[in-house]
Amino acid sequence: MKKISIIVFSVLFFALPLFSQDPQEAAKLLELINGERKKAGLNEYKTSDDLKNAAALRAEEISKVFESKRPDGSEIHTIYSEHGIAVAFYGESIRTGHETADGIFRAMLKDPSDSSSILDMDYTHIGIGIYRNAKNIYWAILYCSLAE
Repeated sequence: MKKISIIVFSVLFFALPLFSQDPQEAAKLLELINGERKKAGLNEYKTSDDLKNAAALRAEEISKVFESKRPDGSEIHTIYSEHGIAVAFYGESIRTGHETADGIFRAMLKDPSDSSSILDMDYTHIGIGIYRNAKNIYWAILYCSLAE
């Protein structure tokens, strides 16, 4: 019986993903941010698959090195060009420890840097990435204006 329990536990443990993205919470955060922009009379942020993919990669990267440099030491702007995104202006917000879009949104509104990015008139696009591992949840929010 003990052997069967160990086998069942092992199968279940290895079948569950230790790492994952959360597109539903990312969409919810975008909705909250755009709602705040709308209240302020600003245009809503646009997004794209390329920006979402770049943000998802950044969220995974900050699970390894939690800073605004990439794990290989390069600057954050390189994430855009790697995903074929030409930017005129860019910024980034990285966070950890918030389980839901509502929770991170409330925290962002309290932070002067994040709240100013939410309402920044120079940024037109946003990418939101969420990465969960066995230890924590990581959020990467990429802001930018596309180069013409």
